[in-house]
This record gives sequence, structure tokens and C-alpha cells, in this order.
Amino acid sequence: MKRINAALGLLSALLLLVHMGVQAYVYATFSYLPVLSKATALGSMVPTAVHALLSVCLLVFGSGRLRPDPYPKLNRRTTLQRVTALVILLLLPLHTNTFALLQRSAGRLLPILALLLAELVFYGMTLLHAGTSLSRGFISLGWLDSPEKQKRADRAIWIALALLGVAVAAAVVRGQVMMFAG
Repeated sequence: MKRINAALGLLSALLLLVHMGVQAYVYATFSYLPVLSKATALGSMVPTAVHALLSVCLLVFGSGRLRPDPYPKLNRRTTLQRVTALVILLLLPLHTNTFALLQRSAGRLLPILALLLAELVFYGMTLLHAGTSLSRGFISLGWLDSPEKQKRADRAIWIALALLGVAVAAAVVRGQVMMFAG
């Protein structure tokens, strides 16, 4: 089940990163691409939902079982992975309704800034979750077999995600402020 979940996690990450890239393009260029935007979002929903459910099942029933002290020396990466997953799940309903909420808040700076901040936190948590999870998925699938390869993969992943994060943040802030704050 762990390998299946790793494969679903990697597929979900790929599809969500494509969705982020599409949204960054939409905001940066003010291109109206509703079919592509919705297709990339909807295409990631099933694998992401199944990945989330399997992750919870592995946590509760698997080796990461919830106990008073499941890991006495729980490493930061695992903790970060779990916390970012929780924040993503909590912010997902807001994220899926952000555009409609922004439309209703047009011209009012405080609600727009609050929604913008929530979106940036959502994107940041998604990128942070991907950064902490991708090489672990590669290990689970047998694609990385040494600590040195994991370190190299992690370095490349973090650089790529940081660049994507900056591009997405800049595009979203610029686009939402120009569309709704003025």
C-alpha cells in the first residue's frame, strides 16, 4: 500500500504543479483559460483525494500508527510533511472558492489582502509538502537507492520548487491585486 500511495503522491504532485503553472500563466498574462484551468484542477482531484485517504490509513493502521508516542524521535521532515498536508486540507475549500470570494470583495482592500495571504499560504504549503515528499516517493518506488542520490534529488527539487513558488506568488499577487483591488 505504501508503494501505491507513493505513486499516487507523485502523480498528484505532478498534476498539482502543472495546475499551479497554468494558474501562474493565467494570472501573469491575464489569459482567460477556464477549460484548461478546470481540467488541470479536476484532473488532480481523484489521485490527490485517494493519496490523502491512503496516507491517513497508513498513519492510523500502518507503521506510523497513531499512539501516545508513535516516534520518540520523529524527524522534522516527517512532522513537516504531516503538518503541511493538514494545512493544505484545511485551506482547500477556501482555495477552490477564492475567485468567487475575490469577485464579491472587489474594491475592498482588507478582504482581498486576507484572501491573497491565504492563497499564498496554500501555495507555500503545497510546495513545501511536495519538497518534503517527492524524494521519499522516489525512494518508496525504488528510484533512489542511496542517501547521496536523495540529497542530489532534494537539492534539484527544492531549487525547482523555489523558482515555481516565486513565479506563482508574483503572478498571483500581481493578477489578483490588478483585477480586484483597483
